[in-house]
Amino acid sequence: MVTTTQAVDQTEAELNLKFIERNRILYAEGTGLYPIVQNVKKYVKSLYGATSPEYSNVAAIKFSMITE
Repeated sequence: MVTTTQAVDQTEAELNLKFIERNRILYAEGTGLYPIVQNVKKYVKSLYGATSPEYSNVAAIKFSMITE
């Protein structure tokens, strides 16, 4: 029983490390995917305008910030 519990604990620890790594990749200030996407959307909006088809296409891509 203890061996089974240890395996589960080890797997959970590895999973938590992967979540931390994922969050770093997605949300790091300036270099994360989420801030980059937000900046691209702002740039396309400023370049083509809020009612342009180019901006509509980019704005349709949804990204959410996960808060823990």
